[in-house]
Amino acid sequence: MTGLGVESYAVFEQPHLLVPECFSAQDTHDGVICDGSVHVRRIAFEHMEDKFRLIPIKVAIWDEDVEAAMTADEDTLFDFVNNVNGDWSNYQMRDKIEPSNGWAFPIVTGHKFRFHWGEGIDFETLDFYMNGPWLESDANVHMMTNFTDVRASINITSNTNGELIANETYSTKSEDELISGDNVIYN
Repeated sequence: MTGLGVESYAVFEQPHLLVPECFSAQDTHDGVICDGSVHVRRIAFEHMEDKFRLIPIKVAIWDEDVEAAMTADEDTLFDFVNNVNGDWSNYQMRDKIEPSNGWAFPIVTGHKFRFHWGEGIDFETLDFYMNGPWLESDANVHMMTNFTDVRASINITSNTNGELIANETYSTKSEDELISGDNVIYN
């Protein structure tokens, strides 16, 4: 259907989906087409505190090239209100089920993403769901939310089997080189 072979994907276009394996195909598919080297999967967040009600979630690709492009003028990458460069995808909160009072959106496997709900809004708990079909062969998806870079602990438990999922710090920087957004976990 996409012309890219088996296990290729066509999804509605959003900026965070424009990774190297995916490209805009508005004229033929009214969205983004991804080749078979990645998978497009659905993630949903829900059960946030009432202060998040009706606030859109903002999703951006946050791979190494984005981190490397950061300069002393970080406002262009951290301006979650104005979206200066058009790099953020916005998803409205849904009142429906799965998720109930939450946000659902597609993710491309094998990439890092940053999620944000607004300036200065902190959260204590949230649930996220990786809706099927996720396969053992899927590449990891790395997720960073506002305030996860300063948490003492982030505990993620599988709702399928109750298994605690490992926390990891993905930065290779020394402690002196770390900046906000490096997603360091201090357990």
